[in-house]
Order: sequence, then C-alpha cells, then structure tokens
Amino acid sequence: DLKEAVAAIYAVNPMWLLPLTLFFIFNTVLRSVRWRLMFPDDSRPSFRHTLDAYLIGKVANNVMPGKLGELLRASVIGKFLPAIGVSGSLATIVLEKVIDALAILLLLGLALLLAPLPPWIVSAGLMMIITFPLLLIVLLFVQRVDGRIFHPSPADASANILTKLKKLLRTTIMKFSAGLYILRNTRRFAIF
Repeated sequence: DLKEAVAAIYAVNPMWLLPLTLFFIFNTVLRSVRWRLMFPDDSRPSFRHTLDAYLIGKVANNVMPGKLGELLRASVIGKFLPAIGVSGSLATIVLEKVIDALAILLLLGLALLLAPLPPWIVSAGLMMIITFPLLLIVLLFVQRVDGRIFHPSPADASANILTKLKKLLRTTIMKFSAGLYILRNTRRFAIF
C-alpha cells in the first residue's frame, strides 16, 4: 500500500538515519576489503574495483530477482582479472556466502544457549547445519582437484567439439579453484 509506505517513511526518526548510514558505509567498506583479500595475492583487484563491483551487485540485487546481482558482481570484477576470470570471481562470492552462513550458524548456536527460539528458526538452523558444511566440503574438494581430472591427453590434440568443451570445462574449473584461494590456508580461512 503506497499510502502506508509513505506514512512509514514520514514516521522515521531522523536521529536514526545518521548512525544507520554510517553503519551501512562501514559495513560496505569492510565487506569490500574482505572480498578483495579473498583473491589470490598475484591476482588481487584494487580496493576501488572491489568496492565498485560490490556496490553494483548490491544495487542490482535490489532491482533483479534471485540475487542476480551477485553474478553481475562476479562478471564486473572478472573482467579486470583474466587469470581468475568470472568463474574465479564467482568462487570468491560463493565462498563468501558460505562463510557468512557459518557465522550465522555460530550466532544461532549461541542464541540457542541463551534463549528459546521459535521452532521455524530452529528448523532453518538445522537445515543450514546440513547444507553449508556440505557445501564447504564440496568447495574444498573442487579446490583440491583444481581441474586435474580434466588434464589434457595426447588424444586431445584434435580440434573436435568434445575436445574444445573439455578444455573449456578444465579452464573454468581451474579458474574457479583459483578463486577458492583462502581454502589453502586454514589460518586465513579462520580469520575470514
């Protein structure tokens, strides 16, 4: 209802706008720095590029369905990093979401110790306990495999469509694996 929305906007206490705006700016900068540090040392974008891509993705998420802004963010930053590409940039975003979910699980676990929670939150938490550790295991596997299952064979010298597809798949997996850089260092992963 447009009238209710306008009334809600006019009812906002302006004293809250400044701290919320400052918190939003701090959060955006901090997330951009964290995302920048998730890239390999030799293929790290500048802070300006990560901030721009992050903001473009956030704006797109507000107008596009299904979090498609995250794909746009990967595409924007991937153009600056040919060694990583879009698939490697997407890997950093997937890993970022897994890390965020694991942090939420930790907070949810603490909340369960302190107070009873509604059953739907407990069910969602249980689903997250299953889903996100499994996703982390899959990412660890992809990072360890690093495209080795698609190593070229002498028969791959031909230029048929299957050989080209296999090469594209190998390159995509290798770049995606490169985006999982922080999984190679347990200490760094724990910091994130």
